[in-house]
Amino acid sequence: VYQLFQFTIYKEERVFHGVGITMVPMWRHKFSWHTVVHAKFFSPSGLLILLNLWILSFSATSDDTPNLQLQSLLFLENASLVNSKNVSLRIGIPTQLSEYRDESAFIGWAYPSVIINASGVPGGFQYGCLYQGWVSSSDADTSTGKTLRAGLMAVSDDAINWKPAVFPGTRPYNISHAFLANGATEFSVVFDDKEFALSPKDRFKMLFANATISSSNDGVHWQPFGRWTNETIDPGISMYRNPDDREEIVVTSRPQWLRKTDGRHAGFHAATTWDELGTQWNIQALPLDNLYTPTAEMYGLPSFDYGGNVISYFWRYFCPQFPCYSGGYVSSALAFSKNSRNWSAFGQDGIATEASKQATTDKSGASAPRKIDNFTRFMINTDSPKDTYFHDYTVYNNDTEGALMCQSRCDNDTKCDAWTFVFASPTERERCCLHSSTTCPPVSRQGMISGSKVVVPCQVPPPPPYLPTLFANVDNTPTAGQVYPNTLLLQDDRILIHASTCTEQHGTVKAGTSAIVTYQLRRDGFSSVQTANGALSGVFTTVPVTWKGGGTASTSQGLLLNADCSGSGGGSVRVAVVDPVTGRAHSGFSLAESVAFTQNATQAPMTWSSGSRMDSLEGVSVAFQVQISGSAKVFALWGVFSRIL
Repeated sequence: VYQLFQFTIYKEERVFHGVGITMVPMWRHKFSWHTVVHAKFFSPSGLLILLNLWILSFSATSDDTPNLQLQSLLFLENASLVNSKNVSLRIGIPTQLSEYRDESAFIGWAYPSVIINASGVPGGFQYGCLYQGWVSSSDADTSTGKTLRAGLMAVSDDAINWKPAVFPGTRPYNISHAFLANGATEFSVVFDDKEFALSPKDRFKMLFANATISSSNDGVHWQPFGRWTNETIDPGISMYRNPDDREEIVVTSRPQWLRKTDGRHAGFHAATTWDELGTQWNIQALPLDNLYTPTAEMYGLPSFDYGGNVISYFWRYFCPQFPCYSGGYVSSALAFSKNSRNWSAFGQDGIATEASKQATTDKSGASAPRKIDNFTRFMINTDSPKDTYFHDYTVYNNDTEGALMCQSRCDNDTKCDAWTFVFASPTERERCCLHSSTTCPPVSRQGMISGSKVVVPCQVPPPPPYLPTLFANVDNTPTAGQVYPNTLLLQDDRILIHASTCTEQHGTVKAGTSAIVTYQLRRDGFSSVQTANGALSGVFTTVPVTWKGGGTASTSQGLLLNADCSGSGGGSVRVAVVDPVTGRAHSGFSLAESVAFTQNATQAPMTWSSGSRMDSLEGVSVAFQVQISGSAKVFALWGVFSRIL
């Protein structure tokens, strides 16, 4: 770690600068700047000295403590397929396994979390599903007449077939499976922090929308723990440990500072201590958040550490008009991050082809933003919601008179660049809004007239890329209106995902419309590489990695393949180990020497007829050239390696 000293010396009108560098024996696992000293003082000679001390930290790992954890190479973007020919990427298709309904509550926004082997789960069940429900006032036994939220639990022996837990004694709101009375405060995730919790009582962390955290040792009894941000934020919210620096806590949730003007965006923040985490606010998760439009908003980004990768469910809210509150559909695409600082969606780089769109229909077609070339003086059914600084609630004889008066008020105000007149309606109060800047292009919104002081040319952005839908809105199913996948549970050769769902559009709280659905996805089955365009075979090379050794006894061959060659077209997979610079195969690891894989397995050891073993390449930078034939599907490669890119 290098300490960089920068100082500035002022005397009269002259300025002197200096820099000094020293070295300290201190390990960090990520690049960061920290301002640790900022001083202003006078020296004995009368010089005014300003001193800033930064610590520059960079990645460093001691060879004495190598990381021997299995890592995965997933194929989620074009950049993961180097020198590819006749191959394409396809998104996975989850299969619904079960549907759990709770007659005591509306659970369309349940945001379920699954905990394993927690002592507080009643009945000795291995799995507990913690979720929130909207409980009617009669069930809650209150006189407020308001709908309340409760923390509820279902139990299971297999994490698929769920039933309400049964707690002894008096329970919140007189509901036998309620463990928490959380009133008007939503929770969105329960995170198992067993590996890093400083005390057993803080193993589980529950994150609330009011920015607080509660902790628990058993999943049932909770106490205040701290804060996870410095602002109140609506769900979805998620938390995980950064796979590149396990001491760092990462939270994904919306940048609330964008909420009032631009709606829901994708965001995150991170810290290495809980105290530091609670002082921060979210920044945008880019380039993912570039997909935002006023009628295609980012509802949430539940994220998980998976085999050294960050896998995310990208909740997308397609609404009929801005601002998005009532109506519209919520589905989920697939997103990912390589560094817990930047996120992208599967398909954002244009990889999606017609073939990859199978069974991924969503409800987004009706919500495409209106194409407007210019922001003119007078535009019906539009809004300019940006930088509003004034409202006037004068009631006029008719809408035309009100709009003309609003336009005149803007023309006569030097601060005003644009205006909006809102018609009176059962849900809107008649008003004139003045804006200090122009939203370009303006937002389509019924019941309004807007305009700019001068004609503003607006460059209409190109349509966003097609994003295949991982969890779609399917008519006549529990997901017809909304689906919010919120877990990632690895069970042997499969992944279980639990999602809250609703048959109605967003904003509807109605009995009999909500459920928690359990899905199954093949291990690593978020996406796959297949032959393209009817080709008999295809080939691609992975990104480079540094091989760390053979791994454990069960993985003595080193490189593990997840592939399926059992389709009607048969097929095979061969893998060569190549130099990432020259592309030449290492001796004994060529495609010709690769023993063809022709089965269906999630962690099949790759072998070569030469008898070469991967542990002979320890410390060497390698890439893997993969050859696919027939209908074979390649999902992932696993091994003990560190990423270079």
